[in-house]
Amino acid sequence: MHAVRNFPTERHGRGSIGMPINPADYPPEWKQISHRVREAANWTCQQCGKPCRRPNDPCGSKRIELTTSHTNHNPMDCRAENLRALCNPCHLRYDGKRHAHTRKYGRTAKTQVTIEDMLSEYSIAHTAGHSGLCKY
Repeated sequence: MHAVRNFPTERHGRGSIGMPINPADYPPEWKQISHRVREAANWTCQQCGKPCRRPNDPCGSKRIELTTSHTNHNPMDCRAENLRALCNPCHLRYDGKRHAHTRKYGRTAKTQVTIEDMLSEYSIAHTAGHSGLCKY
């Protein structure tokens, strides 16, 4: 059985819960950076366009939580072109293959695998005559 690690969640507003994060993986000023990205997006998901919960919205708000996504999956890379404001469902869809790979190969693989690695393995499987679904 695998051990479950409970990381704190990124809090965006009173009573809200964002994506689970390991603070050691992020720069010390991450909360401020993330807030600026979401504010610049006018608290709207940059993928699906849904308006999301703002910091002072009431706890019972029906709006979805807005998070900040790293397009290259490197939490220390906080360049503006690497960050997008995504609602929780869009963020989870964007990171889905990455999360599946991490679950399968462990946390250390998270920083070692790249999209190029996954594409390379995909092409190797198909050029070797394998048919069916790719393992990613």
